Amino acid sequence: MKFFNLAFVSVFAFISLISASDTLAACGNIITTVNYGDGPIEEFSPIEDCDNPFNADSPNPFTYNLTLGFSGQLVTENSVITINESGTATGTFSINKGSNFSFEPLSFFQKVGDDYEQVSSVTFLNGSDFAIDALVEGEYVAVLKFELPPVLQVEATPLWKQFLIKLLQPQVANAYYEDYVEIVAVPFTIKYESIEVPAGASSVLFLPGIQASRLYTKGVFGTENQLWEPNVNADVEKLAMTDEGVSIYDIYTKDVIDEVNVLPVAQGNIYKGFLRMLEDLKGDEVVKDFASFPYDWRYSVFDVATKEVLYEDESKKLLDEVLALADDSYTGKVTLIGHSNGGLVAKALLYEYGEAELAGKIDKMIMIGTPQLGTPKAIGSMLHGLDQSIGSGIIATASTVRQITKNLAGAYTLLPSPKYFEEISEPMITTDGSLLSEAVSAYGDIDSSARLHSFLINSLDNRDGSVGLNEPIALNPQMLLDTIGWQSILDNWGAPEGVDVYEVVGTGLATIKGYDYREYGCKESHPDCVLHSYLKPFPIMSNDGDQTVTEISAAAYEGDKILAVVNLYDASFLKPKTHANLTESGPVQDFIGSVIKYPYLSDSIIVPEYTGVSSRYRIIAAFSPVSLLAVDDNGRQVGMIGGEIKEEIYNAQYFELGGSKFLVLPSEVNVNVKVTGVDDGIYSLSVDEIDESGKQVQISILKNSTTSVGMTAEFSVKDGEYSPLETDQDGDGEIDLIQSLNGEIILEPEVVYNYGDLRIAVKDLKLTKQQEKKILLKVGLAELFAKKSQKKKVFVRLEARALKLVLLNLKKLERKGIIDGNDVRSIEVIINNLQ
Repeated sequence: MKFFNLAFVSVFAFISLISASDTLAACGNIITTVNYGDGPIEEFSPIEDCDNPFNADSPNPFTYNLTLGFSGQLVTENSVITINESGTATGTFSINKGSNFSFEPLSFFQKVGDDYEQVSSVTFLNGSDFAIDALVEGEYVAVLKFELPPVLQVEATPLWKQFLIKLLQPQVANAYYEDYVEIVAVPFTIKYESIEVPAGASSVLFLPGIQASRLYTKGVFGTENQLWEPNVNADVEKLAMTDEGVSIYDIYTKDVIDEVNVLPVAQGNIYKGFLRMLEDLKGDEVVKDFASFPYDWRYSVFDVATKEVLYEDESKKLLDEVLALADDSYTGKVTLIGHSNGGLVAKALLYEYGEAELAGKIDKMIMIGTPQLGTPKAIGSMLHGLDQSIGSGIIATASTVRQITKNLAGAYTLLPSPKYFEEISEPMITTDGSLLSEAVSAYGDIDSSARLHSFLINSLDNRDGSVGLNEPIALNPQMLLDTIGWQSILDNWGAPEGVDVYEVVGTGLATIKGYDYREYGCKESHPDCVLHSYLKPFPIMSNDGDQTVTEISAAAYEGDKILAVVNLYDASFLKPKTHANLTESGPVQDFIGSVIKYPYLSDSIIVPEYTGVSSRYRIIAAFSPVSLLAVDDNGRQVGMIGGEIKEEIYNAQYFELGGSKFLVLPSEVNVNVKVTGVDDGIYSLSVDEIDESGKQVQISILKNSTTSVGMTAEFSVKDGEYSPLETDQDGDGEIDLIQSLNGEIILEPEVVYNYGDLRIAVKDLKLTKQQEKKILLKVGLAELFAKKSQKKKVFVRLEARALKLVLLNLKKLERKGIIDGNDVRSIEVIINNLQ
């Protein structure tokens, strides 16, 4: 203990000596204030390196984020920060490195002559907001410090001495810190500016997603014909464009889809609640105004952003709408909000005009579920008509929509971009290696945008131009080529100066991330059936998306941003929320409302709490010609009923892809699944599961089972256990077959033959007329005895003798090599069944 006291005194004396004798240095001093218990005193530390007064490391050992002053101005080297003359200065600070053990990770020094005087510091902080006393005008240096804990420091300095240095010299010049302390020094200037606080927040312009603006054309006698949402298949056909992307018909828009207005009714809100929220903000004078900008989504996002959009009686340019809103805004600026494809339109708008006409006119950009790198689901939609059928094909068929979409430039930007492939580690498209899959496997596993593009345009010319929904069509080569340039811009876009970026990401729902093309059996007479089988896409899914856009894409912006992730699996929502109605979510609206108000009317942003997803799903798939229906313990249904999709189980999905049916059900829900035959043929049935990590694994597959009109097969899932599949083959209410979901027979059906079956089997032997006649005479005699045996038992023995003679004759012909032994044994089975 005495040693400790001596050391303490020695160090104290040394510090005092520095304070007294070295206050004047050739390069100036670092002046700090310390308190040893007798009140604050100034410490003067000579600057050793005039060019690097704080001994900052070069190059910078870490990256950081530091904002200060009104509207969160970014502090960078030699930046000018404007603040009010009075009050406190607020900011945010974070170092992009591990846990920081520095007592003072952030300090501010004002340059006074040759000296640097510490005016403020922030203690034990990394990634939080802070407030400091207002800074006077002048030159400053922000000193950022990262330090490992003492136990991790590999050096000769004793721990007691490290402790004393930490205790007694927390603010001494950085020259006195050990090598394990990493320093970044950022010079900047403070300038006073009288800032007039606006009366409210910036006005808002909202850009809806693809297919979320209604499209019209003029009908006969000046009437108006709504083409989208369609009422009949012919409406979709009128949306057609040429191979060059020119509209065949005169199409205009005028409104955003608040709720679907075509049958079946009551399909739920799309933007109704969100638009009402914006209307309320205007009514409460939070914003001066807001506007939605409906657009013709058939065109590319760059065309929408830069060219005139045709309305009923006029044409409008997005740029003009934004400038008009800004001119009348409380702040002179506009907040852009884009849902889904609307976010891409906003990016294109700011790319074209953000540093020119719109410089200083946009303060925030909010992207909601925006597929910034595209989405794999778009591949299924464009190649196979996924989710494109309306009213079970009664209103619009998936085939028609698929054919029209082929020439819509607006759809191509939604395909996965080159940067998307940089973010994934598995191929996006694979095959089962079957002979029939060679049309796909010839391109290799699709693990790059180059391979994807070759596959999409059928560059090997190995696919038929006239194909069913189960086979991929070839897309427009020129439009895909144009998309490469657009996506390169969108992938690498950075916000212009003064524009803050916010992202809303929905996750926790089963979302397609790829496809596996597989061969399935089919009825030979089916028009799409080739070689007794056909190729079908199988969706590979994960739990990190909003059913349409994966989290990888929606959170892809790499610049400074504030990210709001919403777990859509959360059952606290009154109604399920997916990509289509993401703006209707309460947490999303709370976040957006707070972003709009910040910092004009509020000093904080309400970011939803997010701790990750643990949702699990099972995928039940049926490959034609059957239907699928799942019913839970409460009678809620998922499937297609009367041409209408039912998704009454929370977070469940039903969709059709390539003519196949898919049920996606939360794993914790107990269900009974019913398979119903809709045509004669064969079907396959598979079950996959998605675990908490998002990995999909096949649990079972039943291949090439017989079906017919009226056939029903049922199984149940309870507490994760699967029951056998019970099949009623003829719809008479009796179970004819019980088997596992992998096809293992548990109870075989009882086969009943009659004499007609026996006659057919004999005729199929292709005997001579005399041989056939001889055997059929005995068959006829046996049948006569069978009828008489119902009254007299003696005829039972006579029937048996007659059938025995039939069999003896057949075996005699077998020994002579006239008929095959397998045919004889098949007939023997029939004869044994008849007795």
